[in-house]
Amino acid sequence: INGVITELYVSKGDNVGNGAKIADVVDKNTLVISIPFGADDAKNIASGQNAEVTLSNSLSVLNGTVKNVGTGTYINDYGVEVTNVEIHVANPGGVSAGTQATATIDTYACYDSASFEYLNTKTIVSKASGEVLSVNLKKGDAVTAGSVIVQLKSENTEKSIKEAQISLDDAKSALEQLMESKDDATIRSEISGKVIQKNIKA
Repeated sequence: INGVITELYVSKGDNVGNGAKIADVVDKNTLVISIPFGADDAKNIASGQNAEVTLSNSLSVLNGTVKNVGTGTYINDYGVEVTNVEIHVANPGGVSAGTQATATIDTYACYDSASFEYLNTKTIVSKASGEVLSVNLKKGDAVTAGSVIVQLKSENTEKSIKEAQISLDDAKSALEQLMESKDDATIRSEISGKVIQKNIKA
């Protein structure tokens, strides 16, 4: 994914196994918050509506968009039946996961505050075993989808590749021999002329 490396778990020379954590990448551009609204109010809220999200620490107001309205209800700590509404907000740059906020949608206000989360986070894991040959990026670096973070070297893998190549070459040779045997099964005349005797029936 596109984002920033927030944690790097390996160093050059480390031996890692298949499935080992390599790095955590976070896309901080979009924040998501799931805020409880009164169950009756939530029935009048729909995906795509604009929302005003107020940061609890600074009272700054951010514009957001309703992405999902929960289909169920629950009773909150105050004994009120509520439904969660998911709102996405473009990060202006100074908001991090865990920041508390409240929201207003049209004339409806939420019943409690909630914490922001980053919309897109990913833990990159190794898909092979081997020794870390190089670490191309460090914690705090920006990455784009497809960026090479770490390169591994595996003698076992290289050995397996060579063995597989030998097996492939042997299989090709065996196939060629079989094709030649197939050709040999068709009996052809070696000269032009007239058939004067036929000893075999189909």
